[in-house]
Amino acid sequence: MSAGAYHSLAAGEQGEGWAWGWNIYGQLGDGTTTDRPSPVKVAGMTRAAYLAAGALHSVALLSDGTVQGWGWNGVGAVGDGTTINRLTPVALTGLRGMVDVTAGSYHSLAVGDDGQVRAWGWNADGELGDGTTVDRRSPTLVPGVTKRQGGGGRRHPLDGRLARPTSVLGAPRVAIRPSARQERLRSAGQTWHCSQRNVERPLNLTRTMGLRHRRQAWPSRS
Repeated sequence: MSAGAYHSLAAGEQGEGWAWGWNIYGQLGDGTTTDRPSPVKVAGMTRAAYLAAGALHSVALLSDGTVQGWGWNGVGAVGDGTTINRLTPVALTGLRGMVDVTAGSYHSLAVGDDGQVRAWGWNADGELGDGTTVDRRSPTLVPGVTKRQGGGGRRHPLDGRLARPTSVLGAPRVAIRPSARQERLRSAGQTWHCSQRNVERPLNLTRTMGLRHRRQAWPSRS
């Protein structure tokens, strides 16, 4: 599951993509620009391993190691070589064997099974790490960045998390364990906010959509 600035995304057990929230640029990927107050399926998506939400665009890692993008594309954030907004997912040329993706506000990153990182989108402040401040409409190699070895296997070169999708998707569920304060609030008839660390099913989305992914990617400010 991933939360962007104004929309959220999740991958389902059957490889479908789900999206909800603001949709002015098609960032939900359902073929419309209609805002959705509840989850809708991302058009044509059947092999989603992980979805990442930027501010106004979205990217998806598929189970075959390819990547798709959609939404606002004014600075090439979608990564399809154009600046045309996309209302449904489009495949990104040249990305094969990818094991992880993440989205910043207006740019995205992908890491391959070779440990190398590709980046595209907004680059005014050097977000893409390619030694320039030129926006990139297609994935470009980030020089000098490779995977780190350690622990149980490959790790994400950007934030240290496990980058192998099978390891993440097969992670055991974590049972809800309210704190003493939360128990007191519940006894008093009040609700409590679920944090990332102690909740398995935020807003019951796991039950209603068959979610299989617990990881979150927090978009960085471009």
